[in-house]
Amino acid sequence: MTPIVATPRGLAHRPRARKKPGDAGRISLATGGDSGYAASVDFVVTSKESAPLSLRYAILSLLAHDPLSGYELMKLFDGSVGYFWHASHPQIYKELARLERNGEVTHRSVEQRGRPTKKIYSLSESGRRALLAWLRVPARPQRVKDEMMLKTFSSGLLPPEETIQLIARHREIHRERLQKYQELERFLRSGPVTSNRMRLGAYLTLLRGISHARTYVDWCDEAVELLQHPAEGRPGRRIRAASRRRG
Repeated sequence: MTPIVATPRGLAHRPRARKKPGDAGRISLATGGDSGYAASVDFVVTSKESAPLSLRYAILSLLAHDPLSGYELMKLFDGSVGYFWHASHPQIYKELARLERNGEVTHRSVEQRGRPTKKIYSLSESGRRALLAWLRVPARPQRVKDEMMLKTFSSGLLPPEETIQLIARHREIHRERLQKYQELERFLRSGPVTSNRMRLGAYLTLLRGISHARTYVDWCDEAVELLQHPAEGRPGRRIRAASRRRG
């Protein structure tokens, strides 16, 4: 990565020593003439290997709980960790293969009668060290991409009735999700979840999923109320309280 400077003929690079992945630096931008505009942008050098970084630790985290087959990992991504992490099936298998090549996971083969041999993946000592090192690094703030929020941002182009229908459909999705999470929470709470440190972490993420789904349902109710009665102003707590009573 090299600094870039704007010139009358375009952008010019000022060569410097090549940086390694993980190194920090800054790109400087400047214009000539009377305006004298200048700006700089901080950056961190990454490599092609950093692209699946988060998926790497998601898989290592799941294997730290129990040895799992690829199919079982997929079910976990579809289910119990789906409220905070998503990965497609091809992504999971591709990353598993990479982790095994790097020595961070191992597998043992289990023969099945009338079915293909199953691979059971486990966390290696190298993988455990990598996971522990990652756990001790402060988490970065996550950027949110929400298609419904983007549609809502421009929803003034639609008649209110159409926007209400869009929001109502989205509310139903999150209401069903909230119900599913609450059922799982009641099941987990019936056991000794708080006394098991490994299980407690999973339980805490579930509580966050419940909170997110409930807040989304509340927002849908408030948005619909404002669209139906725009002259009355922001309903606020009255709508949120009514939503919680409906579940």
